[in-house]
Amino acid sequence: MTAGTASTGRADDAGAAGEPLIEFDRVTKSFGTGPEQVTALNGVSLTVGRGDIHAVIGRSGAGKSTLIRTINGLTGISGGRLVVDGEDIAAIGPGALRRKRRDIGMIFQHFNLYERRTVAQNVAFPLEIHRLPQARIRERVARVIDLVGLSDRAGHYPAQLSGGQKQRVGIARALVTEPRILLSDEATSALDSETTLQILHLLQDIRDRLGVTIVLITHELDVVKHAATHATLLEHGTVADSGRVRDLVLDRSSTLGAALFPHRLDQHGRHEHAGELLMVTFEGNLAAAPYWSQIARVFGVDVTIVSVSSDRIAGTWFSRFHLRITPAPGGHDEDAPVPLTPIAAWLRERGADAVPV
Repeated sequence: MTAGTASTGRADDAGAAGEPLIEFDRVTKSFGTGPEQVTALNGVSLTVGRGDIHAVIGRSGAGKSTLIRTINGLTGISGGRLVVDGEDIAAIGPGALRRKRRDIGMIFQHFNLYERRTVAQNVAFPLEIHRLPQARIRERVARVIDLVGLSDRAGHYPAQLSGGQKQRVGIARALVTEPRILLSDEATSALDSETTLQILHLLQDIRDRLGVTIVLITHELDVVKHAATHATLLEHGTVADSGRVRDLVLDRSSTLGAALFPHRLDQHGRHEHAGELLMVTFEGNLAAAPYWSQIARVFGVDVTIVSVSSDRIAGTWFSRFHLRITPAPGGHDEDAPVPLTPIAAWLRERGADAVPV
């Protein structure tokens, strides 16, 4: 996958699949001046499609939090162009920026709840700032609290809630303004693994029900694996890898794809038998055995399965086989080279990714 530009199409996305909603075009952001200047974003180009769940992953200091704060204008950019829902964020005035922020909700790592306010009062706070009528506030608050599964906790205070429940309050508060975009800045990093999965499933459900576009900042591969439709790897303020998660997993050159579904084969398996080795990756939990018999018949070879693995990533099963390919005994020319390249091309025509290893 080409670094710097994210794929935007996904057939089953909510809303207008693939329509660009957030566009970074060679965006830079620096802090300080002269020898003290630090560049947090360096020529970032990527697109987030409407209805995507787009994860931005990277180590501490990679520029993730800076990137997400540019989307809602909390951090201004130093160069390039950033378009959010058709508007150039750097070009609009303060009033227009405030209105734009109403369309962008944000979830924080540490919840940021008011301890002396109940769940309902915490969720209502953004609407009180906008001075909505009390009847509308009560209606919206009740709706989003129900959406996140906390209707029976509306009168509780934060001290009476678990970490996962507090984060659900944070999500409800972010949704109460009816945003088109939801930003999540390490929202699950303070939670245990079981609660993290529950929150990720909730975010997926929210995307499916409301058509909200979600940008997740994370340093955890499991967040990408369990929730994201698209992902971007940031390294030192630049885009190192980016695309639809499905495409990344099937792209043998993708750093993110290899991290999500590792190309594992121990040395014993690599050298156990003579012959050429082929790595084949399929989308879906496919019964691949008929392929191997067809390969044997079409190309006059023997096919031995050395290893097989499967995993569920971004809601889809992927299967990977390492195959040992040897000339078939009694073939026309047992000394001829094994036709790995034609076999790989034949498999790719059938929707698999295949590469000699």
